[in-house]
Amino acid sequence: MSIKTIAIHQPNFFPWLGYFYKMSQADVFVFHDNVQITKSDPPRRVKIKQIIQMMTSNG
Repeated sequence: MSIKTIAIHQPNFFPWLGYFYKMSQADVFVFHDNVQITKSDPPRRVKIKQIIQMMTSNG
């Protein structure tokens, strides 16, 4: 029996580059999209470079 690598990740509005690396290295990738998101969760808000305004998803 061979050992498999499984990666699970919660969706982000703008995923970071490590997300794609994690996806490429796993034998099985689980996109865990059935999670409770609150307004204060960091994955819901993204700051782009030095822009002061925050982009927010509708989720």
